[in-house]
Amino acid sequence: MNSTEALERAMGQRIAEKRKELGLSQEQLSEKSSVSVHTISSAERGLKCLRSDSLVKICTALGVSADYLLTGLVTDSEYSLIINRLKNASDKQRKDTLEIINILLS
Repeated sequence: MNSTEALERAMGQRIAEKRKELGLSQEQLSEKSSVSVHTISSAERGLKCLRSDSLVKICTALGVSADYLLTGLVTDSEYSLIINRLKNASDKQRKDTLEIINILLS
């Protein structure tokens, strides 16, 4: 397997994982992103490289950056989304969130 195939396979796995995490079927992601089910299925199996417009549409529908799908790295802007959500949370919600984070990371 060459590096391009490995990248496509890893990106496909991340698309599938995020889609499932959000409770979406391939059909629902297709509707939400305006990308064909065939393209999504092929991308998830690592059989097809996404065109840039399809990549952007899928990222938007999944609420992730292209950096994340391509490399698996979470960007600072994605951390900012978490911070902004916490700014609007009550004191109890912030404390509970911190406790959950500590449990998950320990």
